[in-house]
Amino acid sequence: MPASHFFPGTPMKKFSTLVLVCTLLGIIFFLYIFYSAKGRFPSLQFEAYEFVVFTLIINTAAFIAWQFDKVLDTWINWRTHFLLRFISGFVLNGILVLILSITASVLLLEVRNDDVIRLAVLLIITLFISEIFYGLFYSYRYYAKTQVEAMQLERLQLELQFNSLKKTNQSALLIQLPKYGLSPAV
Repeated sequence: MPASHFFPGTPMKKFSTLVLVCTLLGIIFFLYIFYSAKGRFPSLQFEAYEFVVFTLIINTAAFIAWQFDKVLDTWINWRTHFLLRFISGFVLNGILVLILSITASVLLLEVRNDDVIRLAVLLIITLFISEIFYGLFYSYRYYAKTQVEAMQLERLQLELQFNSLKKTNQSALLIQLPKYGLSPAV
């Protein structure tokens, strides 16, 4: 899988998936907030700036949360402290995402308090769902990895037992050959 030139070690597929999903969420969130405030759908001709800015805010917030999750994974292990890792990821990412999104929305867009509250609720719900999926994917990867390792160990054990059995049978055969007047071929 090719790595991104901008973010070394990051598979491009993960990064492009993150951008695609966040762009779609940004557009959906913008449509919802705009419609609930104005009672009509936004037109691309008049509200293009808001579309772009809102989408960039959501993408930036998601990227920061994604990177912070990677750092948090090194501090708190999912396997040993699942609930602590889930709660700390949700709370700390929630604080980061809310501060960034609300500050950027207030500074770059003309938003009302109701819109800020709607955005905050949408982001918290989305972050909660993403943390659940992040924990589930981690658990699945860990389970799959341990299953593969267990199967490899079992295979190695069977190979060792087979080789041992072969050597035992060969030595028993060598012992039996002179008894029948045959000499082992060397």
